[in-house]
Amino acid sequence: RPGKIVLGRRNFFFKGKNAFCSLKGLSLLSGTSESYHHAVVNHEAPECTSRQLYKSILTDHARSEFNSLVHVYPNAQKSNSNQLNRNLLLSDSAHAFSRPQLKIYADDVQATHGSATGHLEKEELFYLRSRGLSTELARLMLIQGFADEILEFIQPETIQKKLRVSVQKDLEEIITKT
Repeated sequence: RPGKIVLGRRNFFFKGKNAFCSLKGLSLLSGTSESYHHAVVNHEAPECTSRQLYKSILTDHARSEFNSLVHVYPNAQKSNSNQLNRNLLLSDSAHAFSRPQLKIYADDVQATHGSATGHLEKEELFYLRSRGLSTELARLMLIQGFADEILEFIQPETIQKKLRVSVQKDLEEIITKT
């Protein structure tokens, strides 16, 4: 919604062996909306796993920020961590900032982090248009596919269905404006 600011600040501490957390987030931003996802995941015990996947779809003058730190302490051997932030810009005036960070003080660790920000691919739009879809429907399908990677994990299924309807409505609104 225009002008709305969403703040998400999370701190996690793995105190026992084999702990697990999975953090996922989806932001649909238009107007002057802003979204901030800040997370600190502290691997303080061995053999713990953390997963982060945050996605933003931005248009108009919207802004998003992903700022995440995974801290692996010396005694947290065999930790496994993955941070990923993806941003889809639907206008030239939208901005996404991504700062995945790792502090690793253990030797036996698997840790990855990454970020990708971009626009809809012209080739993908062309492919769908060449199959008879309108530009609006092709855009909607691509953007909805981008969002589905987050929505598919929501449980229970009744809530997932309600969220899908809400997201589709918001996306249709965004697409008719751009």
